Amino acid sequence: PLITTDGHQHLIITFVRRMASTDPGITYTVETGAALPNLTTLDISAATVVPIDATWERVTVTDPATTPTRFGRVRVTVSP
Repeated sequence: PLITTDGHQHLIITFVRRMASTDPGITYTVETGAALPNLTTLDISAATVVPIDATWERVTVTDPATTPTRFGRVRVTVSP
């Protein structure tokens, strides 16, 4: 993932994920927060999604919160 900030200090999180149509059995969860032990799931339903090819897409989401210190990560889990 690539995590940057915009002019208003919002985190901009961009990552590549497999398209749901390829049935990858993989879940991508974006988490953000002001402290690492307390990250919460970010709603990515309004994310910008751009297809790369038949398997992959690029997802970009903006964290609406701003704090002096902000952390973000993309958690990837595989379904059994």
